[in-house]
Amino acid sequence: MKLLSILSFVLAANVMAADISCKVVGVSDGDTLTCLAAGNQSIKVRLAQIDAPEKNQPFGERSKQALSAMVYGKQVVLQPETRDRYGRTVAKVFLGDLDVNRQQLRKGMAWVYRQYSRDSGYDGAEAFAKSYGTGLWADPNPVAPWVWRHEKRQMPATSAPSRPIALPAPSAPASSVPDPILKPRRSAAGFSCSGKVHCSQMVSCEEAKYYLRYCPNVKIDGDHDGVPCEKMCR
Repeated sequence: MKLLSILSFVLAANVMAADISCKVVGVSDGDTLTCLAAGNQSIKVRLAQIDAPEKNQPFGERSKQALSAMVYGKQVVLQPETRDRYGRTVAKVFLGDLDVNRQQLRKGMAWVYRQYSRDSGYDGAEAFAKSYGTGLWADPNPVAPWVWRHEKRQMPATSAPSRPIALPAPSAPASSVPDPILKPRRSAAGFSCSGKVHCSQMVSCEEAKYYLRYCPNVKIDGDHDGVPCEKMCR
């Protein structure tokens, strides 16, 4: 009986280790997607070793958009590592030779999930984004999603307000809700929101980064990776 249990465990590990080819048909957030494998098998995938901002965090929507722009509608290969408590397949995701998980880190769209990380290259990808102030690292004090979730769990489930609370207006569909834009302010270099909207109007990468962070309605980050005017800022 003991031998049978050991064999079952080994077989399950081998099945989990096998690569899976599938087409991405949905993106829930910056580290979760759904794909269809052979026989129309639907697989919910949690990107391994990274943690993206929650939907209601700053850069949560932008992180989702970045992942969607990379993989939605495309054939990818999963390298499963385990299954989480929600039944999702935890895996590295590859688009050709591109490590999608690592790319989310390099674009500043996720943190290394150090509690589960084993790939040292992921630390380097995160450090690259942080050094350039890319994506979520444009915020001087970004809150890691595991901290955000912990703080949310610590909040009382119900509380009696001391005064009436105005309900917010209905929000737009998730796909069109932009990340919060910080209140414009004049930078040390003298930049201010003066109506520029295109990369051709920017005089430097620093000015482009200022506009992306503080100014509304700019059109300088077409791929939503947090890097404005890439010809200028790469």
